[in-house]
Amino acid sequence: MAAITILLIIGFSNLLAQNFVKPIHTLINAGDRVKQGEYDVKVDLARQDEIGELGQAFNIIMDGIRVQGELVKQKKLDNNALLLNFFPDTVVARIKQGEQQIIDFIPQATVLFARIVGLSQLSATNKNKEVLVIFNKLVNAFDENARKYGVNKQNTIGDYYVAVCGLSSAYLDHVERTVKFALQMLETLDAINQEHELDLGLRIAIHSGSLMAGIVGTQNFAYQIWGETVDIAANLSSKLAANGILITQIVGENLSDQYSIINHNAVEIDGLGELPTWMLVAPSKNSQQLHTVES
Repeated sequence: MAAITILLIIGFSNLLAQNFVKPIHTLINAGDRVKQGEYDVKVDLARQDEIGELGQAFNIIMDGIRVQGELVKQKKLDNNALLLNFFPDTVVARIKQGEQQIIDFIPQATVLFARIVGLSQLSATNKNKEVLVIFNKLVNAFDENARKYGVNKQNTIGDYYVAVCGLSSAYLDHVERTVKFALQMLETLDAINQEHELDLGLRIAIHSGSLMAGIVGTQNFAYQIWGETVDIAANLSSKLAANGILITQIVGENLSDQYSIINHNAVEIDGLGELPTWMLVAPSKNSQQLHTVES
């Protein structure tokens, strides 16, 4: 009887041990899966005791980890989108790799300076909120077209819109891409003028050449461009007397024969003297070659 009793006790003890140890192993295995990077782990112990409560607590913790992981993932996407709004994609990649001092020499690029004429007068006669809505609509349309033609928006300062082609990607046709973008800007402005019954203007200057680009500042940093090419484009945008597109000789020489240009007054550039310029005319199928650009 004693032997039989001992055997029964041992068997019952084994059953109790398995009932207790098995869910513990389940939790341990789930923990190991989490350590390996699996965050969709759940345990189903189907118990109403303390071990069941432990399993429920594990599932609640994992739900919280999954939610936090999604938030972190979304935050990274938002940060990446924010960086792409301020920097070319190639610069963003270098920032992510840990590069801190970024400065580049760009041998060939085309710079566009555009001034929106009439914005200040519009602000004086309309509510600021209405002006902001129109301005945002205009800038957003410019940004969309810039991406379409492979042009990088540099910044928007007051009523100036600055863009560069050839900054993040080297295009052989960077001049023509910029000119097409400039013509699209005029069409966009015309559409918004008609929609809102406005009379805004756009003075665009385009020059091509080498420039420097890099991240400036450590706290409020920005990706800036500088050099003679930038200075010339900036100066030209302030010398244009009427709406249109003012270009330099190097820009005209790199355009196809579908564009027409007309002579414009020479422009005085600080430190460089007088610079011959031309006005770009919208493309025409019957237009002749750019004779006026030849030296």
